[in-house]
Order: sequence, then structure tokens, then C-alpha cells
Amino acid sequence: MSNSNKVSVDNFSSKLMEYLQEYKEDISEEVKNTTDKLIKEAAGELRHISPKAKKTVRLKGGTIVEPRRICEILEYKK
Repeated sequence: MSNSNKVSVDNFSSKLMEYLQEYKEDISEEVKNTTDKLIKEAAGELRHISPKAKKTVRLKGGTIVEPRRICEILEYKK
């Protein structure tokens, strides 16, 4: 076994905090990247179904609806 992974009892706390900080940074970066991707997808979808768009929208299940009608439906559900 290699001695590089061994930590003394005195250094355990500081090493643990160091590893947790690295983990936090990795997770934060991944969350930021995923969030940016989802925001771009959502913005594109909203642009696609915008009431100002002069086209119809195909919803899941094959239903075709005009964007203004979608807004009316959403307002009605409030």
C-alpha cells in the first residue's frame, strides 16, 4: 500500500475539510453548468411558444395549438 493516502489522526480534520471543499467546488460547478443548460433550453422553448410567434405549437401527444390559445388555457387554470 502507498503511504500517500494515509492521514495521521492530527491531520484528519484538516484533510477531511480539504476533501469536502474540493467536493463542494466540483458539485457547484456541475450545478452551474446544468442550470445554464436548462435555462437555455427553457428560454428556447418559451421563444417557440411565445404569443408573438406566428406559428402553431405541437404539444406532447400531437395536439396542435396556437400560442395565444396556450396563454388563454394557462390563465384559465390559475
